[in-house]
Parts: sequence; C-alpha cells; structure tokens
Amino acid sequence: MKTLTKVGRRMKWTSRLISIITTLFIGSGITLYYLEIEHPLFIYSLIGTIVGFVIFWWIGALYDRLIYYQKQLKEKEEELKEIFNNANACISSLDLKTGKYKMSLGTEKLHGYKQEHFNQYPQLWKEMIHPFDLPTVEENERKIYIEKKKGTLTHEHRVIRGDGEIIWLVAHITPVFNSKGEVKKVNVFSYDITDRKNAEKLIEHMAYHDNLTNLTNRPFFSKLLEKSILNCKRNHNSLAIMYLDIDHFKQINDTFGHAAGDHLLVEIAKILTESVRINDVVCRHGGDEFIILLENVRHEEIKIIAKRIIKELSAPITILNDHKAYISPSIGISLYPIDGEDEETLIKRADSAMYSVKKSGKNNYKFYSS
Repeated sequence: MKTLTKVGRRMKWTSRLISIITTLFIGSGITLYYLEIEHPLFIYSLIGTIVGFVIFWWIGALYDRLIYYQKQLKEKEEELKEIFNNANACISSLDLKTGKYKMSLGTEKLHGYKQEHFNQYPQLWKEMIHPFDLPTVEENERKIYIEKKKGTLTHEHRVIRGDGEIIWLVAHITPVFNSKGEVKKVNVFSYDITDRKNAEKLIEHMAYHDNLTNLTNRPFFSKLLEKSILNCKRNHNSLAIMYLDIDHFKQINDTFGHAAGDHLLVEIAKILTESVRINDVVCRHGGDEFIILLENVRHEEIKIIAKRIIKELSAPITILNDHKAYISPSIGISLYPIDGEDEETLIKRADSAMYSVKKSGKNNYKFYSS
C-alpha cells in the first residue's frame, strides 16, 4: 500500500512538472494555467512530443546553418574562380602522372595559346622560351627533377607568344612531392614583367647615353675606351681618337635660338653615326664637341672616315622652320700607342690637334704631332 502511495506521489509531481514545462512553451515564462494530470500515458506522450519538438527544432537549425555555410562556400568558390580565370597571370599545374595541364584563362592572354594546346603538345611551353633564356629555365628544371629541390624557384625569361610577340615573364615554380619523395605535380605562377624590363632598359640607356642626341655619353665612352685600350694592348692592335668641334655653331644658336641649336645637334649626331663604321663609337663630349673611337683601324681608313665626315657636315643642314644651317667640323686625331697609351693623353692630344685645325682655317682634319 505504501509503495502505491509513493508511485502516486511521483506521478503527481511529474504531472506538475509537465504542466510547468507546458506553461513555459505556451506562455514564455508566464503561468497562464496550471494543469494537473494523473494519467501516466498522457505524461509520457507529452514528454515525447516536447522532446520530439526540441529535436526537430534543433535539426532544423542545423540544416539552416548548413545551407548558410554552403552558400558562403559557393560564393567564395566563385570569387576564387573569378580571380583564377581573370587574373592577368598564368596559374598552371602539371600532373606528372597524367601529363596533363590545368591552367587559368590568363594563360591564353599571356602566351596566346589555350590549355588544350599545351595538353595536346606538352613540349609547347618549352619551345616558346626564348633561346637565350632556355639555359636558365633548364637549370631550374634540373634542380626540381634531379636534385629534388623543395620550395619555390624563381626566374625571369622571355617567351615567344603565339602571335610572335616577345614578352618577359617572371615564373615562380613550386614542385609537389609524394610520400616517396618523387615529384608528382609542378605548380607555376607567372606574370608579365615586360613593362618593368622596358623601364629598366630605358633607365640603363639613359645612364649611358646623351639625352638630346642619343649618342654615348662621356662616362660610358670613358669605360669603352678603357676596355678598348686593354684589348689593343693584349692583341697588339691600334686605335684612333677623333676630337670634333663644330664650326659656326654659336652663330646658329644665337641667330635661330637654342631649340634650333638642339635640333642641329641631333642632325649632326645622325650624320656622324652614319659616317663611321658600325662598331665605331660616337660620343657627345659636351656642347658642340664630339669624340669618336675607331678601334682596329688602319691609317688610310682614318683619313677616309675624316674626309667623309667633313663632306657630310659641310653640306647645308635643314633645321627648325626649314632654315638652313651652314657649318663645318674641325677634327683632331690621336693614335694609340704612338700618341699615348691612356685615355687622358689620347683625348688631350686629339683636342690639341683639333685646335691646330681651327687656327689654320677650320673645316679640316689633322693628326697630332708633337
């Protein structure tokens, strides 16, 4: 009898608990009613309903989160895909097992070939490399496949595009190894550096050439002359230095202005370049003075070149506004090793011979004599 009484009490408290839970679900914490339930089956049924509701709500919440994360993942995937395909760069991966490439659309922009071209003809990428840069590329290839070097290797090289244009690329090459230490993939990220290379070339050109006439400037000429003297000493050859001053240049400058004078200097530079041999060096020394280096030259050749320069520069030269400039050159010549064995002596004595020409009537040439 006591046992039945205890069971009845437990059932009663359980029913009260369920009624409270029910109250919480219905009234958001405010007691709207108080339900006394004595029947155990109803209690268990209610508990099952509540638990089922909670589980259903929990699964629904998880499902909503899953949909949200899937959407976010898809958006990120689309962003990466857009970057991969629209970047002005080549992103490629070579699977050594299949021999197939996977490449970004930037590959076609840079190389002028599509992914299928590389897959149909695997050696295409190597044939595109400029012959002068092929040793550099092959050296990195050897480090990857022979030395099994890990990490990213970088080099710069030229490629010949499908349309024949030559561009510069920088390539970052990263090999992927399997558990046996064998290369299974090669990933490459490369992009166009042609503009940078052109800028470097321009800066280098400006450092060694006169801004107005585009001739070799004095510092660079000094290096070339020093190198030429060493070659002559080694090979027992000769060289000549011509020192030119333009007669009547100041008059042209004063009459027509500095712009016309600059235009005349540019025309003089063209005439001098066309009057000497292809390997000779013409330098603007400053103002209206020029120096010419003639290496490995015979005495008679020097005379022929000097006479040609005088003839070409003595003819009327058209400058700004179709004005005619009438000038002539005074040329002094020194010889290595007869007149000197160093730069300073050779230029100084050619300059001395030039002033001798000016004193004797201009528009001529003269070899230095002590």
